[in-house]
Amino acid sequence: TPEPTPEPTPEPTPEPDPTPFPTRSPTDFPTQFPGTPRPTPGPTPTPAPTHRPTKSPSPAPFLPTSGPTKSPSRIPTKPPTDPPTSTSSNPTNSPLSVSPTLSPSPEATVCNGLSPSQREDGLLDIVNTVSAMGEARVPDTDQFAAFEWIVNDDPAQVCPDEVLNVTQRYIMSLVYFATKGDDWLTCTEDAASPCETERYLSEANVCAWGMLRCSDALDLVEIQADTNNLRGTIPTEVAKLSQLAALDLDCNEDVAGMIPSEIGDLAFLSSLRLEKNSLVGELPTELNENVELRTVALTNNSLTGPIPDLSNLSFLQILSLHSNDLSGTVPTELGLLISAERIFLHGNDFQGTMPTEICALRNRFGGPLQQLTADCAGDNPRVV
Repeated sequence: TPEPTPEPTPEPTPEPDPTPFPTRSPTDFPTQFPGTPRPTPGPTPTPAPTHRPTKSPSPAPFLPTSGPTKSPSRIPTKPPTDPPTSTSSNPTNSPLSVSPTLSPSPEATVCNGLSPSQREDGLLDIVNTVSAMGEARVPDTDQFAAFEWIVNDDPAQVCPDEVLNVTQRYIMSLVYFATKGDDWLTCTEDAASPCETERYLSEANVCAWGMLRCSDALDLVEIQADTNNLRGTIPTEVAKLSQLAALDLDCNEDVAGMIPSEIGDLAFLSSLRLEKNSLVGELPTELNENVELRTVALTNNSLTGPIPDLSNLSFLQILSLHSNDLSGTVPTELGLLISAERIFLHGNDFQGTMPTEICALRNRFGGPLQQLTADCAGDNPRVV
């Protein structure tokens, strides 16, 4: 083998003659002399074949094929993939998708799976059994304000399956709006208002709201809202509080309008106190249906007309109607009030005489009647 030249020549060194003997083993070391500083053109191919083995087989020329090759490759190939599509008519579950794979629900669910609109419809069904059909949908009414509150603003977010709770919250929020609750002296929605209990329109059950009392079964049984600057009318819906036993709105001065005839539906009502207000109109004849009444106190209003038949009120102990504009004669049926202890009729426009049946109730005749006042101008007997 010729000795390597000490320096590279400007012209490429001719290829040495091949040795007749192949090397016994390939070397793991690089050659001692690196290549020339500048690249030299490759050797000129000779027509004669070389006896030296090539370092690696030359790949045969080939044309690209659309299908896989028949001969196996030494390097494993990855499975072919389909070319990506620019658009898709159907969304995919691929995480590479630009669009989210799960579309959001059109409405969040509440009340064990109800949509907000289904909840509202369910609440309206209950309210329509309390107020006149559709009245809660009439804008600028107290019923509308109460329904809007219970649907959208009530922090308790009650559900349609809570019928008693929905009914009582609707009625008492209606009382609040109908009597200008924001102007009350105590327990308004405003946190600055004094209140020793839970406030009106709060998240608490109505049984914890001020001036209310409930039974063990959470039925509202008493409304004691006297002397609290209530102004407005008594909603007829109060009569839907089926277990109500006491309604006391004394001394509010500006509770006006008529006494709702629906009060006759309150089968357990034992005390009706509406003194010192601005009530007008006649006493409802339906009072005769409140057979559990013990007290009827309606003094200092502007009530007119005659005293209706109250003969069914066999448990009535106090009948106070003085200082109104009542007229006509004192009905003899008052003599059937066998439990009456006090009857106050003065300060009205009655005519005639006091019926003997009423006088017979006086305790000096063995009856319960302790006090009887009137200013009728009859001759015998004249009661003062």
